[in-house]
Amino acid sequence: MKTITNDEILDAVYDIANERGMRIDEFIQQLQEDYAELPMKYAEGDLPEEVLAELESAKELRKEMRDSKRKSDEDAKLREDIAAFRELFPEVKPEEIPEEVWAEVSEGMDLRHAYALYMLTGQKSGGHAEEVNREAAFRSAAAASDGSTEPSFTPEQVEKMSAKDVAKNYKSVLQSMKGWR
Repeated sequence: MKTITNDEILDAVYDIANERGMRIDEFIQQLQEDYAELPMKYAEGDLPEEVLAELESAKELRKEMRDSKRKSDEDAKLREDIAAFRELFPEVKPEEIPEEVWAEVSEGMDLRHAYALYMLTGQKSGGHAEEVNREAAFRSAAAASDGSTEPSFTPEQVEKMSAKDVAKNYKSVLQSMKGWR
C-alpha cells in the first residue's frame, strides 16, 4: 500500500471541495458536521447506549491523538529551527530577538530567515548589526576568494524576496550586504 503525502491529501481535498462547488473551509466544516452526526444516525438504528458511548469515546481519543501528534510535530520543528538559528547566529540571545521577527515566525517563516531578513532590511541598528555583518563577511571571505561569481542583490531586491529565496541565496545576500554601506 502506497503512503500518501500531506500534499497529495490536500490536493484531493481541494479537488473534492471544488467538484462540490465549495470553498475548502466550507467543505471541511461540512465533513466535521457529517462526522458529528454519525452517532446520532446510529442511535436511530437502535444501537445500545454502551456502543454509542464507545463510539463517541473513540472519536474523542482520535481527536486528542491528532492534536497531540500535531503539537509534537510543531515542537520538533521549533527545536530544529532554534538549533539552526543558534548555528547561524550564536551571539544572539533570545531576549535580543525583536517582536517584528517573532511576528514573522508566527506567520510561518522560520526563525533564522526572519532574523536574517530583519537584519538585511536595516531594521537592526547599532554596533551589533555591524559586528554581525563583519562576522558574516569574515565567514564568507573564503568562499568569495575561490574565483566564483555570485549574484549581487540590492536592499530593495532582498526586501521583495520570499523566505525561500533568502534561504536559497543566503550567501549571495550576505556578500551583497558588504556593498550597501
